[in-house]
Amino acid sequence: MEKGPQDSFDSFIYIADLIFKEMEDKALSEQERRELVEWIGDDDSRMRMYEGLKDRAFVMKELKRLNRRYPTEEPIARVFEELGLPVKQRPAAMRKEMARRWQLPAAAVLIVVLGASLYLFTKSKPDHSSLSHTVKKLQHAPVPAGKATLTLSDSTQITLDTLHNGEVGLQGNSTIVKNNGQLVYQKDGKDSAVVYNTMTTPKGGQYRLVLADGTRVWLNAASSLTYPTAFAGKDRKVNLIGEAYFEVSHDRDKPFVVTTQDLSVTVLGTRFNLMAYTDEDSYRTTLLEGSVRVAKGDARKTIKPGEQAVVRVKGGSVEVDGDADIDKAIAWRSGFFKFDETDIRTLMREIARWYDIDIIYETTDYSAHYGGRISRNIPLPELLKLLDGNGIGHYKLEGRKLTVLQ
Repeated sequence: MEKGPQDSFDSFIYIADLIFKEMEDKALSEQERRELVEWIGDDDSRMRMYEGLKDRAFVMKELKRLNRRYPTEEPIARVFEELGLPVKQRPAAMRKEMARRWQLPAAAVLIVVLGASLYLFTKSKPDHSSLSHTVKKLQHAPVPAGKATLTLSDSTQITLDTLHNGEVGLQGNSTIVKNNGQLVYQKDGKDSAVVYNTMTTPKGGQYRLVLADGTRVWLNAASSLTYPTAFAGKDRKVNLIGEAYFEVSHDRDKPFVVTTQDLSVTVLGTRFNLMAYTDEDSYRTTLLEGSVRVAKGDARKTIKPGEQAVVRVKGGSVEVDGDADIDKAIAWRSGFFKFDETDIRTLMREIARWYDIDIIYETTDYSAHYGGRISRNIPLPELLKLLDGNGIGHYKLEGRKLTVLQ
């Protein structure tokens, strides 16, 4: 990335290649991860594209938009045909450079198409940020390696971040394998007693998990997930404390159920984020794809993509926000904080979970609200400088204690 201008077409091809590797669950090197985070920066349009390129429906919609607006090259039409999508008008003949690239394998062609999308999207769409404050561009540090502890059915604990890739062990009728920063459960087909494991992340840690049914889970900091090593019975039930993003493997006959302290979320196959930290005043289920039913006691609501179910900890109702901020809900997955009219106490709880600090308040004025996107990988003192620029006039950091002053 340092060898050429960051807005050149080749650089977008390179970035698309990194995103494609993530889509294929291939580990990025420390340098690649740093370059990807630096490319995203605090640019909202690039963040939206980064998240969107992981969604097939978004990619197809974006390519159709580009096909209408620009004389895009032949590979886009070819990809449309391979995916069985209608192409009313074939784009103009391929440019020489694209003709050369078309000789690459199909996966590489998709990278070229994604790169074209990145390039044209960023070039054609100005960034009109709706955030209340502009955060200056940062030189981001590499995303830290996943940190988590696995507790087996016999209470044995394994520190995953110090473990090498390869087989971890057998639990019930599943083999556990560590593969480039994620834990994968592989069912061997034999019948045996169902046993449970628990993955726990510390403050400042995250980890990825593939359950025995193929469901993918991203576990946020200071969270834990308890789950069977193989699913038996009429449903697939797991228990969450904290926050996780789920991509649930579809099984019409066996619903996937996430329970928290007093909440349950039931799905068949979908993508959603569930925030259920015990120190928050509400639990929030944000739906990206599919349909989920959120229930607390007798209160229950079914939400659609783009909606968020809000359940107050002290109360029995389930409220639905029909215009959820998806980017904000899942910003943590991409290594960012995103604040939008966020009060100081909510903001500080999220910071405390990530940087493993205690917050002390000497101020009595909690009326101010803050906004912006900030990398989760900058040192805490730098983050505090940004917050100071956003209006937090005074703070004092002593060891692991942060005092918000008058």
